[in-house]
Amino acid sequence: KNHKKTHQATMNILLHHHHKHKHTPTTMHNNVCDTTIQFRVRHLCAAMLFLLTINVWYMHTKIADSTPWRSRDSKAGSSLADVATEYLPSLPKIYTNNDNNENAGLGSGSAFKSLIQMAQDGLNEVKQDAFDALGIESSQDHIIGDVSSYLDFAVVGFPKCGTSTMMHYLNTAESWVPDVEMCQLNTHKNKLKLIQKLKEHGESNPNQKRGIKCPASAESALSHKHYRKYFPKTNFITGVRHPVEWFESFYNFRINNVKLQKGDFPRPNELIGQSCGKTRPHPPLCTHRARFGFFLSFFGKTPMNTDVELDLLDQTGGFARKFAMKQAKIGAANGTKVFLYNMDQLADQNSTRTEQFREDLRGFIGLKDPLPPVLHHTPGKKHEEEEQAKRNALKINICEKQYEKLREVLVKEGANAAKWILEYFVESDEVVVSDLAFFAEGLNKWQYDPCAGKKSLKDRS
Repeated sequence: KNHKKTHQATMNILLHHHHKHKHTPTTMHNNVCDTTIQFRVRHLCAAMLFLLTINVWYMHTKIADSTPWRSRDSKAGSSLADVATEYLPSLPKIYTNNDNNENAGLGSGSAFKSLIQMAQDGLNEVKQDAFDALGIESSQDHIIGDVSSYLDFAVVGFPKCGTSTMMHYLNTAESWVPDVEMCQLNTHKNKLKLIQKLKEHGESNPNQKRGIKCPASAESALSHKHYRKYFPKTNFITGVRHPVEWFESFYNFRINNVKLQKGDFPRPNELIGQSCGKTRPHPPLCTHRARFGFFLSFFGKTPMNTDVELDLLDQTGGFARKFAMKQAKIGAANGTKVFLYNMDQLADQNSTRTEQFREDLRGFIGLKDPLPPVLHHTPGKKHEEEEQAKRNALKINICEKQYEKLREVLVKEGANAAKWILEYFVESDEVVVSDLAFFAEGLNKWQYDPCAGKKSLKDRS
């Protein structure tokens, strides 16, 4: 009877509550629902963060070989799964999937151990197999073994300055360059992929020089750091170009190859200055990237100790100058060599000069046989006729009047870069240039607008 009375009283309270709030606005129900969802999401995120913290803490102590974070008399093992077995709370049998109930009351080991151990063992097995195959050791994502002999040379810059031509040209009987860009050293990821590819090719072709191509590496401070760390013996091949010609080529290349949507890619005059981020999510492009001297200074081949030199790299006197000085100081301890060429040299029609260029490049890489004539390679996608016509309509002729300001900025950048390259960079014994007189003749043109008196850059008259 007491039970029935209690039940009836409870029902009366619920009915009263229902009648009292039956006209509660829908928005209030929605707010209550939203609050409940947010509450659950917060708790879910907190639980995930807790598990992640345990994993990071465990991996850190494991790698550092420090004192285990469990007590000495703990029955748990040293693995994360055993830690979970001892310290995490028990789960009901329904979650353990254990009909024998043999682990009842032993914590959450039966619930978590198989999953965590599987993930942990799988990760360790994959890592170990990979590094065993390479014959090197690794701690986390850092390569510990000596891999410096895996890479003989690298074509590192600049974009639209003949790097694709070099990539294909230097695939010979004595030298090898993968036919895709290998830019792993520009990031913190996937270095193992690069090293594995280089090692495997070296094992099957021990007499070939190994190289890679990444046009943006010369501009990447992180890339320079990784070369110093992993490939301190690697020499570099770098091309430059008149900044006005470079910008038109680079812009039109982007138009032809990125995924375009209406208004997706900014127009050229929006890219004056350090506005490279405006082209996101596509790769960066702006006039600042025409500061070839600024980026070449990262190789550390010049004194970088006078305002006269530094003004040619950056006239603001701010962060950019200090950054370049820091990178140059680090690079100075490197001792590697740089083969520098101008795009005019790849298109040169003088047989004597072109033969000398090939001979100098052959000697720089360390090949025995003469190199054949350079064959220009044009990278990029080829689209269906209608799509190609659409993209061609968006390409620019930089000699048009609307781009006068753009050209003015590029010519100024070019004049400073050319002066620094000729007066400082090529003076280093570690910088190799074929036919310096012809090279200098080309760079001296950077102080002038190549569109002067022309309708387009294709007009060579």
